[in-house]
Parts: sequence; C-alpha cells; structure tokens
Amino acid sequence: MRETTTYRGLKQRFEEGYDWEETALYRRAKKQFEEGGTVRGYESIEEYRNVRCEYLDELYQNIKQDGYRPNEKAGHDNPHEDAYAHHLEPLVVIGSSGDIYWIEGYHRFTIASILNIGEIPVCVLCRHEKWQRIRDRIYNTPTSELPSELETYLGHPDAQDVLS
Repeated sequence: MRETTTYRGLKQRFEEGYDWEETALYRRAKKQFEEGGTVRGYESIEEYRNVRCEYLDELYQNIKQDGYRPNEKAGHDNPHEDAYAHHLEPLVVIGSSGDIYWIEGYHRFTIASILNIGEIPVCVLCRHEKWQRIRDRIYNTPTSELPSELETYLGHPDAQDVLS
C-alpha cells in the first residue's frame, strides 16, 4: 500500500493511539485552513474536528465491530459530505498490467487495511485496454488450457469473474 497522508494519519489514530490533533491527516487539514482553503466542504478546523474526525472514529468502530459491510448496508455515509461517490463502494481503475489504483474510498480502504480485512467490494470505473484484452483471453480460454503467461493472473481479484 502506498504511504499517503491519509494512510499515515489513520494509522497514527487507530493503531498508535494518537489524538486527532497529532495526526498527519489533521495537520494537513489545519494547514489548508490556515492558508485560507476549505477541506471537504468544512469551513473551519473546529468543524472538521467535530464532524469529520468523529465520523472517521465511528466508521472505524463500525468496521471493527461489524466487519466491512457493503456501503448500501453499512450506512458509511456522512450527511455533511453528500458526494455521489460516497454512496458507492470504493472506486478503482485497473492499469495495463492489472495494477489497481484507488480513486475514491481511501478512508474505508485504509481502515479495512489497518484492521487486516483482506477483501472489500469495489466498483471498477475503467480498465486499461491491454488489461481488458488479458481478461478477454482468460474468459475465452478454458482454465485447463491457459498458457503460462495467463496463469499468472489466476489469483488476480479482477480476473475472478472471467475464469471459466
């Protein structure tokens, strides 16, 4: 997993027990406010702390207690941040050799990672043409006849639905 401010901040909070104000995530938000910006629609660091950080605490506790549940069943929505993407599962795109890139849902993904949840549902926004051709070849070839260069993809999460 890529080391990002979100990942580092949530790890500091939920694994290392930092107060929100001590985390990299909070410090980044505070800096953005000090520079005259807003963060995720919040107008002040106090509002960010009281609403956003409390939401993340609740999200972590819900996933820890109940496991990761699909967004529609889990109520992972935050009424203050009503972006359309928040009503979907985390969004990913697939690169030319099958690399998975996260586009939306970083907080849910990071919390699942911190809690050692190995799989979560995602929505694939798009696939690189080269990767789609690999998927097509896997789909059109019986598993017992797959050439060795395609066998390497048998465990790929984005190939499971095309295995015959």
